[in-house]
Amino acid sequence: MKGNKVIGFIEFFIKKNDKVFKIKEYGYLNSATILKKYRRRGIAKKLYLVAAKFLKDSGIKYIKTNVYTSNKLALKAWQKIGFKTQSSIMIKII
Repeated sequence: MKGNKVIGFIEFFIKKNDKVFKIKEYGYLNSATILKKYRRRGIAKKLYLVAAKFLKDSGIKYIKTNVYTSNKLALKAWQKIGFKTQSSIMIKII
């Protein structure tokens, strides 16, 4: 917040995996956004650090997120924080 104006937010939660997976539960960063005027100031990283601390304090060891490949700014931001691409989701219009 800047004064009483919201300039960004992060939405995260704990997800449970199916029993067949090694990782039973993980943190999921569902959404994060910063107003254009305030981007590139480390705000997303600060929000991420709050989320990561909450998840770690809750016993979570892994955090996932999903980023569209066309969203180069978000990809760069999450990679800078330390996220690595693990898989690709593919889609085809039929």
